[in-house]
Amino acid sequence: MIRRGAILAGVLVTLAVAATAHAASIAERTLRASLGVNGTEGTGDARHAAISGNGRYVAFDSDAGNLALDPNGPIRDVFVRDVDGNVTSLASQAPDGSPANGPSTVPALSGDGRQVAFVSGATNLVAGDTNGADDIFVRTAGTLARVSVAADGAQADGPSAEPDISEDGRFIAFSSLATNLVPGDANGQSDVFVKDRLTGAIRLVSQAGGTSAAGSSRAPSISPDGRYVSFWSDAGNLTSRDDNGVGDVFLADLRTATIQPISVSTQGRFQNKSVAAPFVQISDVSRSGQFVAFDSDATNLVARDTNRSTDVFVRDVHQGATLRVSVSERLRQGNNDSFYPTISDDGRFVAFESFANNLSNHDGPGEDLFMFDLAYQADVLLDVRSDGGRKRRESIRQLLQRPAIANDGRRAAFSSTAGNLTSGDDNRHQDVFTRLLTPPRARIGMATRVAQGARFRVTADDPAATDFRCYVDGQIFRCGRLPLLRPGRHTLRVFAGGAGMLFQARPAQKRFTVG
Repeated sequence: MIRRGAILAGVLVTLAVAATAHAASIAERTLRASLGVNGTEGTGDARHAAISGNGRYVAFDSDAGNLALDPNGPIRDVFVRDVDGNVTSLASQAPDGSPANGPSTVPALSGDGRQVAFVSGATNLVAGDTNGADDIFVRTAGTLARVSVAADGAQADGPSAEPDISEDGRFIAFSSLATNLVPGDANGQSDVFVKDRLTGAIRLVSQAGGTSAAGSSRAPSISPDGRYVSFWSDAGNLTSRDDNGVGDVFLADLRTATIQPISVSTQGRFQNKSVAAPFVQISDVSRSGQFVAFDSDATNLVARDTNRSTDVFVRDVHQGATLRVSVSERLRQGNNDSFYPTISDDGRFVAFESFANNLSNHDGPGEDLFMFDLAYQADVLLDVRSDGGRKRRESIRQLLQRPAIANDGRRAAFSSTAGNLTSGDDNRHQDVFTRLLTPPRARIGMATRVAQGARFRVTADDPAATDFRCYVDGQIFRCGRLPLLRPGRHTLRVFAGGAGMLFQARPAQKRFTVG
């Protein structure tokens, strides 16, 4: 593992960059995940894509009745697709195989994909479910458990939503309007909780020093190690100096029982805007709680934020630095809204949706999904065809969604109504897709002894690679022709990338002599 420094908007961010495996031309980089037996197309819409940390499993909800043995027909269910094994299984069913008698949605997957958390309004998934409210469930192999319950097993007296799961599946974060999950919850607002599935204990996260939040708290995200929870709240009493009068993003450390504000500038200024109602700020936290990605309408978090749009930011908690990542390769700010971020395990990759059309040269019409690589300061367009071509415009006017990415950033999952991402997409429904982002390998065509300003050729082992970064003696320049160099020996390094693929971690290299 090597260490690289990435400078973004004047902030130094140190990230671990693994040597990513390369592959030759990959015929099917974009695959449809919302398929049934023998590749059968879904007869309904699929949405809310989630992906396991290892990238093998993709979960989603769908009202299609033909993706697996699904006796409840058009009632929305949660499914899990084994991408490598080409098998789709039904998660939202009782342990005895009985179909859910109510809708199930918004799945979240553990690191190995073997455990899936989801919301369901069904009353027959576990015994004694009589509260008449949406609950949070976790399926592990053939077992199903309700986790939105008090420590003594008492069922919630209000609806629960927005689950997230730790890497090992032990801890489940969620929001709930219930008042009886922990003693003393009397604020009458949505709160954020964490359930420990090993001990049965449940913890109220959105509180400060034993005092309930004086407002609503929602949209939790739990770190892979289960120690940290980021969330949005419009309460003004969770931390000191919170007098901006808008909702904010916070980070709770469950080990030290402390909360700190996240949606602040590098100088510590609270944001001057949140996001417009009815939306709340979405956040995601990396392992060890060092990096938190979030969206915001604020204009005072970084310098020169003049686009008057929602942007995506990353807070480096250890360094106390905030930077904007919804920017182009040349650090130009997006010319439209960017939102719904998610962050990789190590904090290197941040994926988000955007209506901006200046973040990538490969951008398709309407909204698109991007992943910003902080190590290489480059945007990767996710929702592209296998050959890297542009998708068609979405058939839904605003297909709002949150992309999902595997821990190493090599696979992403998302939903789309575009019918040209894969061949044979004829169902005219919203489908869930995966994109393999394995980087290409560059090749350099140049002699070992050249004249001043000599031309050279760069290609890659994948013909879909169209983006190249060229450096000579560490200085970047436009590929194709060498800059003016002193006579003698030099080194040319080339990184290859393209639409829907990462830049290679280790460049192609050529030593040559001028003169």
